[in-house]
Amino acid sequence: MTLRDEIRAAVRTRAKFACEYCGVHETDSGDLLTIDHSQPIGKGGDV
Repeated sequence: MTLRDEIRAAVRTRAKFACEYCGVHETDSGDLLTIDHSQPIGKGGDV
């Protein structure tokens, strides 16, 4: 399944461009984080 660019951008913005599990920021990783680095709703993330 692929996510629309708008949804992907919303998740990245909500997560403040950082991994919600380990806290690494995209600028520290040197690239965009994959969408699975953001906390899913089922694990307490919000929309």
